[in-house]
Amino acid sequence: MNTGHNVQPALEAVTASGAGAALSFQLGPKEGACAIVTGITTATVAIQGRISPTAPWVTLGTPLTADGLYDIPHAMPEMRANVTAYTSGTITVWIKA
Repeated sequence: MNTGHNVQPALEAVTASGAGAALSFQLGPKEGACAIVTGITTATVAIQGRISPTAPWVTLGTPLTADGLYDIPHAMPEMRANVTAYTSGTITVWIKA
């Protein structure tokens, strides 16, 4: 698990469905986050978060179906990227918080 306040790789060159590892962030009150997504051809990526290691994962915002820079609403101390549907593409996701 990574820790810190920076940009972290959530998925790197992924070619199948499944969740990446949990990433830990040090967030201040009302602090935002963003995701940079590349390589989606035909796939869906959900940015997910949880408030503690024992809490359930929840999807933050609308699942992503195209490359781009996305705001993450309600950033949480732990976040990950999860390819929930996959047909094609080589997907990389970075999260900054």
